[in-house]
Amino acid sequence: WLLADTGATAFDSVFSLCPAAHDRFGELYDALWTGGIEAVTLDACRARIDARVRCEPDPVDEETLSPAARTAVRFAEQYALDPHGLTDRDFALLHEHYTDAEIATLVLASAMFDARVRFSVALEVS
Repeated sequence: WLLADTGATAFDSVFSLCPAAHDRFGELYDALWTGGIEAVTLDACRARIDARVRCEPDPVDEETLSPAARTAVRFAEQYALDPHGLTDRDFALLHEHYTDAEIATLVLASAMFDARVRFSVALEVS
């Protein structure tokens, strides 16, 4: 729907129509991987959110994940589907595996993964 050709991907091309937002989002997105959460966990959270929002098959095999990563993925899914449904129990489970700073990173990551996929779906860009 929106055409631009300044980015390497269709997502970047369209998002770069708002250059300041695109740049800041990119910086913050890149910083997620330095917040103490393992990359495999973040990747699984991103993949689960992406699949749920797009109504596609879930590519995440929870059996291959650590208990901490499984907890994070389930949290990220709930965040994307119904953040009002998050309970004290969800955060208690996260605290069994993660520090407060890591939980803050996980919440921010979930928000950013959700925003990115919804932007992509709404504008039909990947």
